[in-house]
Amino acid sequence: MSLRNKFGILAVAALFAVTGCSDTIDDLTDPGGDGNLNSAEKAALINALESSGAFDGTPVSLYASLAVQTLNEVGTISANRSRAIDEAIEAGIRLAVSRAAASSYEGAVGVQVSWDFGSVDVGWFIGIVGWNGLSVQSQTVSELVAVYGYQMGSSELPPSTDASIGEDLYAAAMYWDGLTTYHGMSGSALMSGSSFSGDTDCSQMAITCSYSTGTMNGNFNFVGSDMGEPADMYTQPLVSFSGLPSVRITISGST
Repeated sequence: MSLRNKFGILAVAALFAVTGCSDTIDDLTDPGGDGNLNSAEKAALINALESSGAFDGTPVSLYASLAVQTLNEVGTISANRSRAIDEAIEAGIRLAVSRAAASSYEGAVGVQVSWDFGSVDVGWFIGIVGWNGLSVQSQTVSELVAVYGYQMGSSELPPSTDASIGEDLYAAAMYWDGLTTYHGMSGSALMSGSSFSGDTDCSQMAITCSYSTGTMNGNFNFVGSDMGEPADMYTQPLVSFSGLPSVRITISGST
């Protein structure tokens, strides 16, 4: 069975196993901002992740829907607005005033995934996703940030990570403004600690799957480029997070 088929099965299984109940009409008229994700909001966020290409090219690209489906609670992340502008000016990077709002995100979650499908397909992923303007009607967000690291060859999730974006091969970041994607060229990503509890089974067919919810702590900042000529740049100022609602997923099976 191919990896895509394996992960596709898991995503479908999670959709039915985790969402459980349906949402009322009232729930759907007020997406975001209440610290919770209903099933319609989850579907909109999944679509936004796919549209933005947040995890394209990473081993975890096919886990995005599974991760979102296992989360019911979201947090917020932010940096000081004046500091965002000051850092951009000091760095000599063009930053439209409207982009300064991206120093805060009304929704954010942490994701950890470990997988083991045999010696040639083993790895882990740790990431943060933040967004603004989640819309159930349009199935998108107005902007999205993703910072993550992953490593192949071991499924053991580390207790902490400290990576340099643009230098460490497994660390990456991106910002999407709804139209343009800015890829992280430099910066840092720290996951200083996490805590999870309450394993829930999400196994399906020959694949063993479990997830637990908890929190993550850390910080990140980066400078991104749209890779154009000349390149348009974007600065994400330092964002620190503590107790960010997160999910940890463990998956294994035969190759």
